[in-house]
Amino acid sequence: MRIIRPAVAAVVLVLLAAACGSDDSSSPSTTTQPAPTPEVIEPLVVPAAPSPLRRVSDAEAGTGLLEPTGASAVPNTTADQLRALGFQRGWSRFFLGPDRSSVTLYVLAFGGPDGPRYLQEQFASEARSGKEFLPLPGVPGAVAEVGPTPRGNGSAETVVAAGRYAVIVTAGGPGAAESYRTVAGRVVADQIARLRAAQSTDRTAPVSTSSTQPRTSAG
Repeated sequence: MRIIRPAVAAVVLVLLAAACGSDDSSSPSTTTQPAPTPEVIEPLVVPAAPSPLRRVSDAEAGTGLLEPTGASAVPNTTADQLRALGFQRGWSRFFLGPDRSSVTLYVLAFGGPDGPRYLQEQFASEARSGKEFLPLPGVPGAVAEVGPTPRGNGSAETVVAAGRYAVIVTAGGPGAAESYRTVAGRVVADQIARLRAAQSTDRTAPVSTSSTQPRTSAG
């Protein structure tokens, strides 16, 4: 699993490439809500992760505003791939623990709920070899892909649709993968709660999470 920032979403690359290369009617639409400004989206992102993780400044971590033009909006993807799913703007944050454990969080705004829902469904379509899908604590219907990294660390990754937003979290470091599933669940739950709280001033963008039925890998 990708536990060192910014290596979330090699899995997302596969999903986005599939979406861009398909003429299937099941591919998501890319409409319709206006893009949030940077001043709107930045406060929507949780400012802290569970202790003892500390937030690393955007300047130090290379995180912050994500745009659909120019450089890739998400590591290991291209701007074209995200735009095909209706990506408009996002924000990323990085948290680091004293034992070098880490959490990377991406909150991506799309034109509507189809893009995030597609990402979540495709993420849960098949676990990679050596990984397994387990329920994401505190987020009903969501799953995390959990397992060891090639270096023997533990890791957990998840993609959760929350209305027009996709919440992507990867957590990992020394020790058992199970502890990082718990951390990922807490970060996602806190992030969804923050998005829902903001909904009171943005009635055009209701926040509701999607459910997935993952399949595990035979390998």
